[in-house]
Amino acid sequence: MRYEYEEYENIQMDGALLEDAIFEECTFYKCRISETKLRHCSFRGCSFQECTIFNNRFEFTDATSCRFFECSLVGVSWNDVERENNIILPFAAFENCTLKHNLFVGFKMRKFDFSDCDLLGTTFQQCDLKESSFQRAGLEGTTFLQNDLTGADFRDAENYSISLESNKMKKSRFSFPDAIRLLASSGIIVE
Repeated sequence: MRYEYEEYENIQMDGALLEDAIFEECTFYKCRISETKLRHCSFRGCSFQECTIFNNRFEFTDATSCRFFECSLVGVSWNDVERENNIILPFAAFENCTLKHNLFVGFKMRKFDFSDCDLLGTTFQQCDLKESSFQRAGLEGTTFLQNDLTGADFRDAENYSISLESNKMKKSRFSFPDAIRLLASSGIIVE
């Protein structure tokens, strides 16, 4: 089934199966999608507002340029969501969202804006995050492994621990006194 420009409000999908559905430019408002298997689905240019997306499984499901506003996304392995030509990101924006235990591996997210988001226990691995913004982001338990963070902006971000050895950090911006955390992650003792 194909759905275009539809609006969905307060939809609850817990432990369900969503199969063979194409959503184009649809809006999901205050929906909860948890422990659901999404098989052979497509989300293109969709908007999610105040939604909870929790521990879902994606099988042969793709997404392109979806936007998330004030959503809670828990346990999303973004690499399980297929991308058009493996180039276009499945997401276009996260605004004031909580991303808990999300996984991003090998994504090209130059100039991506994570400002004002809470990224809790999230992992970024081998991502191109040049000139991305993490301003005012909560980064507790977030791991950065082998990323290019050149010119990234971490001003007023909180609770980060970023390895200077395993990430490219040239010209990245941090606020004082929080920048002291970078020294601690390098094994330097600050008293």
